[in-house]
Amino acid sequence: MSSDKVKRGTLKSKLTTFTKFVSEVRRKNEITDLDFIQLQERLSKIETLLDEFDEIQCQNESASEAVGDELHEREEFENNFFTQISIAKKNHKRQ
Repeated sequence: MSSDKVKRGTLKSKLTTFTKFVSEVRRKNEITDLDFIQLQERLSKIETLLDEFDEIQCQNESASEAVGDELHEREEFENNFFTQISIAKKNHKRQ
């Protein structure tokens, strides 16, 4: 496996961790001050993830013979990323 694919896996893992946190916050009836602060911090940190992913994914796409598979990876990541950011921002406004 190429190092770029390993890096992409790491970025996907970070998004998964963020997704789990957002899901935990969503299940609560009331967001605590600690949840609110964590959500703020995690949002500011995760927003740079898309740029990192794009850089690595562009390299994967240009080096791959299976461009369709790579484009599917991009679409899946971006859809999940924007969904989670939107959910987090909506929950952030609940406070």
